[in-house]
Amino acid sequence: EYGIPQDWNFLFKRDYWHKETTKTQIYAFDNHAATLTRPAASLARTNSIGAPVIHVDRLVKKFGPDKIAVNEVSFDLYENQITSLLGPNGSGKTTIFNCLIGIYKQTS
Repeated sequence: EYGIPQDWNFLFKRDYWHKETTKTQIYAFDNHAATLTRPAASLARTNSIGAPVIHVDRLVKKFGPDKIAVNEVSFDLYENQITSLLGPNGSGKTTIFNCLIGIYKQTS
């Protein structure tokens, strides 16, 4: 119910008792700064290849008359590309995917 699931014999494994620590280094490259400062719309268009496999246009999902979970979300998903939705808890990420796969019916 809580934590990370472990194998039944995790207590007998060496890596449980002797955790390896790794050092992480972060590098900043000045030549990529220009691509990060462009508007998001131009980034989406320059990274797209061909026609979108899934096109979402102004998705709205309401629970009841006054609880708006997703409000006019639009995006495209392209073949052979990884897309992620980032946001805080309760921002509607799971609701968007539940609408896409048919668990929830979109409001409009």
